[in-house]
Amino acid sequence: VFEFYRTVVQQIPVRQSTAAAAEGVVRSDLSLDVSRQRIWHASVSHMLSSPRAFFLGTPIHEIPRAIKEATVSLYGYGQEFAQAHNIILHVGLVMGVPGMAAFVAFCGLLFWRCVRVLFGKSSKAQPGAFILPLCIGGMVVINMAESLLLFFRTLMGSLFFLYAGWVTAMDRGID
Repeated sequence: VFEFYRTVVQQIPVRQSTAAAAEGVVRSDLSLDVSRQRIWHASVSHMLSSPRAFFLGTPIHEIPRAIKEATVSLYGYGQEFAQAHNIILHVGLVMGVPGMAAFVAFCGLLFWRCVRVLFGKSSKAQPGAFILPLCIGGMVVINMAESLLLFFRTLMGSLFFLYAGWVTAMDRGID
């Protein structure tokens, strides 16, 4: 199963950055060009590299080295990054694919609750209740390029889970 996924990941095309393409730089000369797409590709490659990484994840202090090793094995060069620059892939790196699936399910349930708060006929809907689902949606969109939700020391990480609880309470009709 892992060999199948490795072959699929290796066939994903990776685009050169616009700056490198404009200068006519060939792929082997892109030692300083590690775009998010390459980091995402390396993250998926690392998750599929071993059963331990697939099921249990990678300890957070090993992620920079793991991303660098995966980038080097895919492209021949790389550098360390502390995160995958995508919240879903970062959860997959830290918690494995089962944890990533649980996080995606959590986000899906949260999306469903936001839709119910926005368009439902709840008698307990408070004025301005539409703002929270829009904030949550914005946070998720931003985190497709940065992994700030898991860092509880940031304002966004704290507010995301606070807003998620608030939207759940509004959906359930709890004051």
